Amino acid sequence: MVVSFIIAIFVAKYKLMTLQEIEKKIQYLRNEKQLKVVFPEGITPLQKVVLNNIETGSNYNVISLLIYIQALGYQFILNNKEIKTLEDLGNELTSIRKECQMTQFDIQVKASITPSRIISIEKGRGYRRDTLLSYLSALQKNIEFNLKPKYDFLEQ
Repeated sequence: MVVSFIIAIFVAKYKLMTLQEIEKKIQYLRNEKQLKVVFPEGITPLQKVVLNNIETGSNYNVISLLIYIQALGYQFILNNKEIKTLEDLGNELTSIRKECQMTQFDIQVKASITPSRIISIEKGRGYRRDTLLSYLSALQKNIEFNLKPKYDFLEQ
């Protein structure tokens, strides 16, 4: 009883989202909530055109999305795990693919992605939004992400 109550609170508080909804939420946080972007030390700030591409769902490098989310003070969540790097994302996507009992060849056929692109995604190498969306669409499962504030004051 207590466990189901806690799960219900988590689901109600942090809505699961598609990648497109994540992009819209980022745009909302920047424009409506006027969150300031603070890039961690040692990270080169993203150009305004890249920020705009993320917010509008144009094609961009997926690593830019992860950097942007962290710079806003949020965590990118998949399967209740924080995704900090492309490697983290690749590991989770590989696990999901295997849970769906799909091979890399199955993804290649369904998504029309080259084997090298699939390996890039699953090994956490650089790839673009459109390639990720193709990969996600080939999986026989709805993939839902989440944004979670790193700091309590961001929830208000």
